[in-house]
Amino acid sequence: MSTEQPLHTQGVIADYFTIENFLLATRTAEAYRAVHKSQQVNITLWVLRHPIPVNSDAVRLFLSRLDAIDALEPPVSPMQAYGVDAQGMAFAILPQLSGANLRSGKVSTAEAERRFIACLKLISRLHEAGIVCGDLCDSSFWLNREGNVEFIGVMGSFDTEATATALSPPLNTIPFLSPEQQSGGAPQMQSDVFALGVLGYLLLTKTYPFGEGAASLVGAGEQQFREVSRLIASPPAWADAVLSKCLQKDPSARYKNASEVLVEIQEIRQRVYAEQSAPVAKGSRSLVAKDSPQVSVFSPPSASAEKEVEKRKDTLPTRKKGKILKYSIYVFLVALLFVLVAKIYSIKTEESKKLEKVINTKKSSPISNITLKDKSLKGVVEKIQSEDIKLSEKEKELEKLVNFDDPIAHEILVRSAVEANSEALREVSERAIIRRARRMGLMRSAEQVRQWLRTLRGKEIPPGYEALLRALAYAMPVENRKARLREAYASHPLITLKVAVALALDLNQIGEYESLIQQLVGDSLKLSTASNHSALALILAHPQLAFVFGEDVIQRRDELPDKDILWLLAVLGKRNDLINVRAIASTAIERGILNKVRSFFLKLIRDRDDIPPGIVNALIRAGAGVLTEGDINELGKWYDIDAERVLLAILIDVEDKNLLRDAFDTLAGKSLSIEPSASLVEWIRNNMWSKRIKLAKFVGIVGSPSLVTPQELEEALKEAAPFMKSSRFVNILLSSKQPIIIKNIVTHYSHKLSIP
Repeated sequence: MSTEQPLHTQGVIADYFTIENFLLATRTAEAYRAVHKSQQVNITLWVLRHPIPVNSDAVRLFLSRLDAIDALEPPVSPMQAYGVDAQGMAFAILPQLSGANLRSGKVSTAEAERRFIACLKLISRLHEAGIVCGDLCDSSFWLNREGNVEFIGVMGSFDTEATATALSPPLNTIPFLSPEQQSGGAPQMQSDVFALGVLGYLLLTKTYPFGEGAASLVGAGEQQFREVSRLIASPPAWADAVLSKCLQKDPSARYKNASEVLVEIQEIRQRVYAEQSAPVAKGSRSLVAKDSPQVSVFSPPSASAEKEVEKRKDTLPTRKKGKILKYSIYVFLVALLFVLVAKIYSIKTEESKKLEKVINTKKSSPISNITLKDKSLKGVVEKIQSEDIKLSEKEKELEKLVNFDDPIAHEILVRSAVEANSEALREVSERAIIRRARRMGLMRSAEQVRQWLRTLRGKEIPPGYEALLRALAYAMPVENRKARLREAYASHPLITLKVAVALALDLNQIGEYESLIQQLVGDSLKLSTASNHSALALILAHPQLAFVFGEDVIQRRDELPDKDILWLLAVLGKRNDLINVRAIASTAIERGILNKVRSFFLKLIRDRDDIPPGIVNALIRAGAGVLTEGDINELGKWYDIDAERVLLAILIDVEDKNLLRDAFDTLAGKSLSIEPSASLVEWIRNNMWSKRIKLAKFVGIVGSPSLVTPQELEEALKEAAPFMKSSRFVNILLSSKQPIIIKNIVTHYSHKLSIP
């Protein structure tokens, strides 16, 4: 008797849902606001635009596709249910959409970059699971109320399976159609890459690369598009190269999948960051070099200096040679002590020894020596070891281990990879390890290890290889996993750091891994204060980790303590990480942990979308308290109604005298309108220019009364007392019409007033 579940619902869509209004559409499906009749709740209902033949393979394909999406952990979509009704109309149910479409709002370049990378990460999850979308467009994604990107376009492309209709696809979805799909070819992952390229181009430039609507059908195959750098100021460093490759006409010339796009973006960003962080050549000017005395610049000795060194070698006194002998003995004793300490540290407890009968990275016993009680596992091991079994058969046996829940299955897979007698068997074993890790929910961890394995070349197993593979064992105790990661870190620091963070996130054990992350990030960044910060904050503080896991941290930013929010503002501001710093800045504003002046800088970015990128950078650093001379120079070139307000606010907040002078001079060089500060600047220029630094903060305070407390204003007036000798100075302040200033002047300086 067949146990196959019914392919169709008994009724039609109208029997289950009341459709209220249209929301959005992809090329092949439409989303509606609807009511679930039986549950009486509002939902979002996706319906395929074309019916699928009843009881056909196309129905099975649709259901298996959504089964695969639904099985992904953590979920890649908020999808709740799906099916095909009695007439062949395929549908999917999502919660009622709350938020906005992907392109909504005042989207800056940094925000567009953040949204695009979030889309890439979502689709890479699908591609890693072998799922092709085929109908990606901007409507495939949604921006929820928290600002997080969600994948909602789950329906996929069923052009060849659908029953023919006269319906034409929405014009706004046509530009996302790849050239091979235009020619009638089936969608593939490279087709999704093309659509993602269009999406990235659209988010950054607000235009389509090959034109809109039907015009794009010709453009995608025949026309060249303008590079992003020719359309917007300060584009992301990766934009031109990556999007150009995504939009190639030939699918084979594109990236193979979304994961490759992410890797390329990461590599370009890391390369740019490394170039920007490189030590400056001796004699050149650099703000970084000036503020970072620990960076030393090597200067080769001159020829005369080298000759002098050789001369000194020939005349080395005997007593100095004796000192060298003493130093050598001292070094030997220190080395011997180090060896003894290392030996003591390596002594294991009895419990560790028992565990390492199975998982000992230093003394791995052959796979045949593993004690197995399960007969099926014994059979698998025998076949893997057999010289007479073909690779394809061994791969099938390894697949059994992928689906086996016993922790020993992972150990067998690791041993199979380590002891493999061919590169082919090793690769097959590695793929099995990755698949099993994914099945156990270690999605991020498996992806990081997979990318690292792709970089390995040759037959030699590199140091740390076995330790990293073992770290993917789902059931491994925390302390044992930490030991494996520390072992791997010695030879592969960056990948080990990524895997450590990925495991902490996958296992939802950030707290358990915090000390390890503090240790590794502290070493990687040479950050002596790493132990003072939470693991989540350190992830964002590390450039490479922030790119990979930044979205995960931002979604958990409520867990960040206030002190880390303030620290991250400074760190991300210095690094120009506009993607993550905006979310941290918003959190700082929401919590009210910034003073009024710094909140003013950040609110200005939040409330305006027309601020030039260079000014955005300057405002972020001002809000973080890490303003630079270059930022003030940039503000001096900004001709905007808010430029004067910003410079006045900077005068209140900045403590560094050089920056204070630069900010005042920049303000004085502008045409000013805010009183009484405008008149005060003119008075200082004519009478007290040499003492302008002493008055700079005062000018900022009286020009920005909404940003200071009454106590701060009172204190500023006291400090300005020496200048109250000037009647003109007093009368300028009186014209401000600020009650506190007027009261202070009438009380203490009424004899200076010019009263008719």
